Amino acid sequence: MKHYARLSLSEREEISRGLAVGQSLRQIAANLARPPSTVSREISRLRYNRMSYRATFSQEVATRRRVRRSDHKLVQNKQLRDYVVGHLRLHWSPQQIAASLKLSYPTDMGMQVSHESIYTYVYCLACGSLKKELVGYLRQKRSHRGPRSRVSEVRKATRIADLTSIHERPQEVDDRIIPGHWE
Repeated sequence: MKHYARLSLSEREEISRGLAVGQSLRQIAANLARPPSTVSREISRLRYNRMSYRATFSQEVATRRRVRRSDHKLVQNKQLRDYVVGHLRLHWSPQQIAASLKLSYPTDMGMQVSHESIYTYVYCLACGSLKKELVGYLRQKRSHRGPRSRVSEVRKATRIADLTSIHERPQEVDDRIIPGHWE
């Protein structure tokens, strides 16, 4: 299976040149050996009309999007961290804490955090007493967190293919005349 690779600056320049000479999205995609949907998303994300797409600008935007915060907001802001940890100890859910922060600090964005950020903070802590304590305060006390789709994929993988129900077995098996049919 081929994994997705981000568009490079040279590919973005090819897209820009193709648009300038009036090529269709499918022609540009074929020249780049990329799916047309990739080219279409790239163009629609970063242009206002067909002639406004610029490769260097879109490369800068893509680079900025790729850069992630090195420190979590809850790590940087002690007051916010104390508020969240204090409310987790009161058995508040991360959703309730995030909503309460929005009501308590409507104009201070430094004191607002999403419930997903709270979950990320709790589950990304180094294994220790604080992590164990905070996970214990969550309503579902899982030690790890992952997408639910992974659980269903595991169940599908362990399921027996073409499983026949015990009620559909032949009559001779029900009679148990042959020793191999004994249970």
